Amino acid sequence: MSTEEISQINIVALARELTNIGHNVTVYAADAFVEFDELHLSDRLSVCSIPARLQKIFLPALIPLMPDLANSSKLREADIIQSAEFYQFSTFSAANLAAKEEIPFFIWQEAFHYMRPPAKPFQHLFNVTAGRSIRATTTKFILRTKKAENFLYKIGIRPSAIGPWIPTGIDGNMFYPRSRAFQPEDFGFPKDFAVVLVVARLVPSKGVDLALRAVSILRSRGVKVGCLIAGLGPQLNNLKILAKDLKIDNCVRFLGYCSQLEISNLYNSSDLFVLPSRADLFPFSLLEAGGCGVPSVSTRVGSVEDFVQDGVNGLLVSPRSQELANGIERLLSEGDLRTKMGKAARQSFTDTFDMRIVAKHFAELYKTFLK
Repeated sequence: MSTEEISQINIVALARELTNIGHNVTVYAADAFVEFDELHLSDRLSVCSIPARLQKIFLPALIPLMPDLANSSKLREADIIQSAEFYQFSTFSAANLAAKEEIPFFIWQEAFHYMRPPAKPFQHLFNVTAGRSIRATTTKFILRTKKAENFLYKIGIRPSAIGPWIPTGIDGNMFYPRSRAFQPEDFGFPKDFAVVLVVARLVPSKGVDLALRAVSILRSRGVKVGCLIAGLGPQLNNLKILAKDLKIDNCVRFLGYCSQLEISNLYNSSDLFVLPSRADLFPFSLLEAGGCGVPSVSTRVGSVEDFVQDGVNGLLVSPRSQELANGIERLLSEGDLRTKMGKAARQSFTDTFDMRIVAKHFAELYKTFLK
């Protein structure tokens, strides 16, 4: 990964905002993703790599095994240690060091259900082994999603250790209302076409095929709409074939990988954003669209309701192409409502989800537990 790519990782962006209000931050990452021992992004911010062991068994992107965290001299000097997710060996290693050095330890919990087999039995075993010391050590379980609260109760976390809710933040310096960078004609659409945008990894759970079928329904109704799909993934070729089979390949564009700036310009050049996921946790793309003042038609999955208020700053539908089509058609046909929802989405973002606000909430929380 390049320095620019690393600096745009969500947790690194949060760390940067914490440095902007006077804190020194070190982010630890598995060496499977970075090619350096330590990268200094500023005088106050560095990213360090930690060896991920037995990578064929403990996948670094899912459950990295990083026992060296427990022996990190730099981590031992920290005033606060924070990890992501309860069911992680890296959390266990960091918690052991925090307990030994009597350092306040926080977990930022996003997941709100057990994983599917074969991972679920592993989680149950983890809960009665490593989980015991994590529960005993953790100062606070910070809720990254509201649904995580009930899940934490279920796995035995004491109520006094749970909260507050501090959601994922997005870089407000990147995702904000801009002038329209592209017109429909730039993508080969007629100039009177509306443009809807999908930003997603092209895997089955993201439901991009549902979005394509929704576009097909809309075109059969005579709705003038073109669809942009930004993202890569193993389903790319199958989705292109589906678009051709549905006879909508002339009004769908697969854009592949896009930089953050390109994505921001795409949001600002679209009439609305569509999130068609069949299953999800809390998609960043909803926040990015909201930051740009673009309303969403989203499936009611995961924790999307932490951001999308149905009928206020977007529309929520079930993960079916017919309902997606109905939601898209409604917002495209009601311009005043679309504008109103876009403004509300922007307000929701600036009030709660701008990374600067999120960093401020973390700093205030940390302050109450510092010696």
